[in-house]
Amino acid sequence: FGVTVTYSHERVLMGTAGAAKRLAPFLDEPFVVAYGDVFTNLNLTRLIAAHHAYQRLESCDTLATLALYQVPNPTACGLVELDAAGRVTRFVEKPPPDQVFTDLANAGVMVCEPEILRFIPEETSFDFGREVFPAALAAGKALWGQAIDHTEYLIDIGTPANYDRAQQLCPA
Repeated sequence: FGVTVTYSHERVLMGTAGAAKRLAPFLDEPFVVAYGDVFTNLNLTRLIAAHHAYQRLESCDTLATLALYQVPNPTACGLVELDAAGRVTRFVEKPPPDQVFTDLANAGVMVCEPEILRFIPEETSFDFGREVFPAALAAGKALWGQAIDHTEYLIDIGTPANYDRAQQLCPA
């Protein structure tokens, strides 16, 4: 397929962003982050194309383009508020029920610019949703959202029920 895979073994869990920071020496161009508990048929080509389009629109301020999907339980996800153009205006990771403002959530798949790594300290457990995205927004950097297409699916396989559901979609 012409794809290079680089991985890092974590003796101590580094969080979603801390793990990416450990790979910084290899990340000198836009890169894809996909959380390990995501089972999806997401069209990465479309997400990458959207990211490049947003880069042209906002110049160098674009740090990431997040795949987004609607969720039945918004308190279990990182929620995203967008403006009319698709730019992220607010990101709240797993809010309590009284602070839910949408059902649009981070799908755990994103295209990132290497510059995003500047928001992540060295050798520290750090999370994109809890720390990096809010800090980037506070610094005036652009994050964009791209809703998954109706033909695509995304299942968080972090629970036995969802893992079973994913296996039914893709039997051995």
